[in-house]
Amino acid sequence: MKIQQLLYTSCKKGLSSGAGFQTYSMSKGITEEERKEIETYCVYIPPDNLPTQPTEEEIEKIFPLSFSYFILKSGKYCISQGKYIGRDYSGRYGNYICHVLIFDKPCDFYPIELYKSISFRDSLTLEEQNAPCVEYLPELDHIHLGNAIHFDSISKFFKENGIGKKSKNFRELMQSIIDFNNIGKKIVFFDSASSIPYLIGAVELSLPKKLSMQFTFTTYTYNPEDTNYLLCAVDGRGSKFNFNVGQNIYKCNVFNFLEDRNKNVKFNSNFSKLAEIGFTVSKEIFLPFIDFLTQFEYNKLDEDIDDCLCLYNMVKKGLAKSDVESVKKAVSFAINYKSIEAYKQLFFELQPNLEKISTEVDVELTEIITKFLLKMSKETGCIEHRKIAYEFFFNSIHYLIVDAEEISISTILNLYENIRGLNDEEFVKKSLEEGRIKALITYMEGAKPRHAKFYFEAVLCDVKIFNKNSVEGQLFKLFDSQREENKALTIFLYKCLGILRKYPDYVRDILNFFKDDYEYCTKIILTIYCKCIDKDNILKELLIDFIVEEGKEKENWKNRMYFYISKDTGGSDFLLSIYAFELSKRLSKEKFFVNYCNKVFNTLENYRKEKFKEALNLYLNYCKNDDMYSDDITLEEYEAILNYIIDNSLLKYMDKAFIKKVISMLENKINNDNEKIDDYTLKKLFNMKKHYKIKTSCSIIELLCIGKELEKYGFIQCVDLLKNVKCDYKEMGRDNYERYLKWFLPNICVYLKDDVDHGKVKKALYCTEYGEVYFEQCIKVIKEIVLGKNIKIY
Repeated sequence: MKIQQLLYTSCKKGLSSGAGFQTYSMSKGITEEERKEIETYCVYIPPDNLPTQPTEEEIEKIFPLSFSYFILKSGKYCISQGKYIGRDYSGRYGNYICHVLIFDKPCDFYPIELYKSISFRDSLTLEEQNAPCVEYLPELDHIHLGNAIHFDSISKFFKENGIGKKSKNFRELMQSIIDFNNIGKKIVFFDSASSIPYLIGAVELSLPKKLSMQFTFTTYTYNPEDTNYLLCAVDGRGSKFNFNVGQNIYKCNVFNFLEDRNKNVKFNSNFSKLAEIGFTVSKEIFLPFIDFLTQFEYNKLDEDIDDCLCLYNMVKKGLAKSDVESVKKAVSFAINYKSIEAYKQLFFELQPNLEKISTEVDVELTEIITKFLLKMSKETGCIEHRKIAYEFFFNSIHYLIVDAEEISISTILNLYENIRGLNDEEFVKKSLEEGRIKALITYMEGAKPRHAKFYFEAVLCDVKIFNKNSVEGQLFKLFDSQREENKALTIFLYKCLGILRKYPDYVRDILNFFKDDYEYCTKIILTIYCKCIDKDNILKELLIDFIVEEGKEKENWKNRMYFYISKDTGGSDFLLSIYAFELSKRLSKEKFFVNYCNKVFNTLENYRKEKFKEALNLYLNYCKNDDMYSDDITLEEYEAILNYIIDNSLLKYMDKAFIKKVISMLENKINNDNEKIDDYTLKKLFNMKKHYKIKTSCSIIELLCIGKELEKYGFIQCVDLLKNVKCDYKEMGRDNYERYLKWFLPNICVYLKDDVDHGKVKKALYCTEYGEVYFEQCIKVIKEIVLGKNIKIY
């Protein structure tokens, strides 16, 4: 890899138009944008507390070297050395030179390893200073490492400078680096110039190269606020940065190691502790972990590095040495950051212990290990691993639902759904295997309601997904034991319901769980209604109440549920039960039935055919008053009901006795309330009674028709009708009988010619029980005719 370079200093001639600080020269291929960006990193301001006209010896001893690593916007990597050199070409003090090496790709070494490398230049040659034309700097084929900062030299530094203090400083820096991607604060620290490169080196060399290359740094800057480095070292006494200003502490993670005045850092990283041991005790303890970490696709440093350490310890020391929380962290890391080799090592540790683990798990550990086993199967292509994964998962689920009663059913169901969601098609096939369902049937013999509720909901959801993904002909039909492939599943579901029927709260929970899936909710309701109720009405009331209460809030939901219920076996009976319940709870029943017809019967034809008669009969019975001849139904509603029956051809679904009952109640309404009925309805009722040969005690319909005929055509047309009327006027009651005569006699008597005609009328209208009423009205009418009073003909 070719390495570009750039020199920045005060010179007579450079790439700018005049003399002064500027880029003296650079390699070909560096763009203008890159040059300008690099120059912002090349500024060197000496500490305020140093001499302004130092000697050569002072320059070498007390002026800090600014060794830096940064990344350009173009993605190139830069390592630079900025050094104060005293006088410039004009003899003025304040000159420095910055030599920058530019790499197209990440280096195969740590940037800090170039510290004090002989590849960096610290001056221009005399020829370069006086050259009339500036030449491009060559690209370098090779550079030399500095040999000042490496693992062993850092280890020696810690041991020679007090392990306790310096290792604590290192861990504070390391913890801040680990927290950087979450917090986003740059790190500013002050220490002696001799310590700074070792502390930065310790941070760098504690990480794999691909991670360390993400963190920029400088061993010296005058004002950290003007730079983009993540890790900034400063001169505490001669820097513009004030360690005592609260604002700076708020913006940055600030450490004053020289005076030991630092913010409190919580050392919660086991990784930083291990790195410290690697430098202070033995690198053989630490470096193998770095090699282990490198094999993963772990590209962003964060607290997950501690999880990798858990995984490393589990693989190296065995599962028995790890507690449950460590196992969770270890397996989570393996799931999140791929490494085939590590998968194999981890699986080797887990497999012999999976059966035991499945009896000690919690929800989190179950999910983590299952996901790892499934991911390993996917990455390795080993089908056996998937079989092991599902076996572990189902065993663990069983333990959680049976033995971990402190964990709620909803929490376990969420876990179940999460794992199923990874590959729902494959999952449900495993879940619904006949062998597993038969094992659950056996278990349900002594199961508790908690167990039945969980397995009923979980398995039924699996069935729903299976049916959704399957081609036609391979579907599971719920509660259908006739088909062999459904037999085990049906037995299992009945077992669950057999347990749950004694626990209404659980039943309601199940209904709520499936309420938005109309088909399955319907199946559950009707199965319970048809198979599980027996003599106990509590469940029946629960089912009805569930539909009614949910329907109050969601009319559309209720309509759709009615539709699905009406299509299924037993659905019409259940809908009628809901109808009866709602009818019984209505304080005002006026027009209830007509409204029900419009909302329900109009949309559910089969239900209407099957249950219209029963529904109407219930309504008529509910509306009866204590007086058997009166009710709460208005004549208008009676007319609407009868018109609905006729218009929808429902008479064929009714027997003659029921039709007679309806007509009799209507006639009683007319008789008792003395109300009028429209001619159209009257004619249809008359024809209905005639067609079905229905005779009623009052014959009100016929009497009214005779009256109407009399109004239109006179007495001659009414003779035949009068002959056929056989009315028990006693049933009308004295008052109604009298009212009818008052209306009818004046209109017919004017047409009577002789005693024969009067005899016909008497035969049709006379009531023995109320004979005096009849004669009284006849005499009154005849008297009025004889005296010439006007008799209004209707």
